[in-house]
Amino acid sequence: EKNVLNVFSNPNTLNILERITPEEIYIYGVATEYCVKEALEELVNRGFSVTVVEDAVKEISASEKKKLFSLWKGKGVRFINTKDLLRKLRVFSQ
Repeated sequence: EKNVLNVFSNPNTLNILERITPEEIYIYGVATEYCVKEALEELVNRGFSVTVVEDAVKEISASEKKKLFSLWKGKGVRFINTKDLLRKLRVFSQ
């Protein structure tokens, strides 16, 4: 639960992530330039491996999304589409 843009404003967010120690975090949502950006940048700054589900985010500005995606790629963030993610998850569940 969050009442502001940054999900890390809830102290339980980091507590949960530290307990489950995910190998990879897949991020998606609305709006790319606000909530997604806040969460992604916090995750990267805290050393988590992050992948954006690029067809499961919605931006307000296409040009701003393009800038952010370029910036994030430079920080080592990976990108995947929903179809490939579902295929990958099926492999893990078998």
